Amino acid sequence: MQYDVPRLAAGPRTMKGMEPGAQSPMKESEDAQSPQDPGADTAAASDGLRVLGTAYKLAKLMLGIGGLLFGAHVGLRHDSEVTLPPSTVTLQAARAAFSTRLTKPELPRSGAAPKPPAPFQPVRYPAAPGPLVGYLTADPGDGKRHPAVLWAHGGFAGIGEGLWGSTPMQRGASVRVLKEAGLVVFCPAFRGENDNPGRFELFYGELDDLLAARDFLAAQPFVAPERIYLIGDGISGGTLALLAAVASDRFRAAIALGGAAELGRIVSQESSSELIPFDPSAAQESYLRSPLHFAAFIKQPTFYFGPGDSFFRWDVRQMKIRTVERSVPFDAFFIEGVTADELYSRVVALLASKIPDDLGPQTDLKFSATDLATLSPASKSMR
Repeated sequence: MQYDVPRLAAGPRTMKGMEPGAQSPMKESEDAQSPQDPGADTAAASDGLRVLGTAYKLAKLMLGIGGLLFGAHVGLRHDSEVTLPPSTVTLQAARAAFSTRLTKPELPRSGAAPKPPAPFQPVRYPAAPGPLVGYLTADPGDGKRHPAVLWAHGGFAGIGEGLWGSTPMQRGASVRVLKEAGLVVFCPAFRGENDNPGRFELFYGELDDLLAARDFLAAQPFVAPERIYLIGDGISGGTLALLAAVASDRFRAAIALGGAAELGRIVSQESSSELIPFDPSAAQESYLRSPLHFAAFIKQPTFYFGPGDSFFRWDVRQMKIRTVERSVPFDAFFIEGVTADELYSRVVALLASKIPDDLGPQTDLKFSATDLATLSPASKSMR
């Protein structure tokens, strides 16, 4: 088994030219392989990562863009894009053959998570770095198992007042809507956040923490383990939700409220330089944090919502194109005429009305034209 990376194709693309259902602007080599089984050999993945690094260096030379950061679009206009090839092995196999290298000093932390008001209670869940803090809504006390939402928080500082505050940028109203719909809600913090052990890795070890949080939630006696949904909030939570969707089938469904399909979109921004804990010129670091390249391995229904002017729209379009080609259960919606905060609160309200009635052995979660009209009259799906 060989971890071959298809020939890199790159060039200017405009979002206006990318209509729903259009062919992928990335032309793969004729000998590109279909995804391998999750048990792919990690030694082969390691070879593939070295090939990937070579392909990246060649791409820099061919494109003549000295500052290109692994698909990060440095030096390119917002509507000019570079598409990198998909992986032929799972994210888990590729990561098993690689060790992230954190090269920058750790940023200051936000401190211990404040004590939450009811209905939250503070908990610690087991994870690789050690016990990590989270907020879990209380046992309803009715002896029943309830559907649950794991809420991957927005921002990179951890959990706190934003989960119960009432300003437009806070998510207290959304969390309350989920709780009032009869759902258990768990909001974990990840390594290096608040006073948690470990250090911030930007979508690397945090993915392992999120999956550990899911297992903790599934073990609660008042939670139906087969009915756990993942909602990722904003750039941080949304990206983690997409990574979890490509890495695991343990969630009934995953919903990303924003997020980056290609990490280069974040790495390329000068304003993000202090946030990036690794060498931004290291090809594998960004690749193994980018859901786009592993989209073919999504098993459970996964949905992406973003405003019409989303900075991540082009990359998510590529993710949609790649999944359509293989009938992967992924859909994405960009909603016109609404801000991100307005959109996310409306999507959560819609989910709160749908999840309690999603009772079958497999999820029947979907979004109709009527549903989208409740988000914005000008809403569009990328089908």
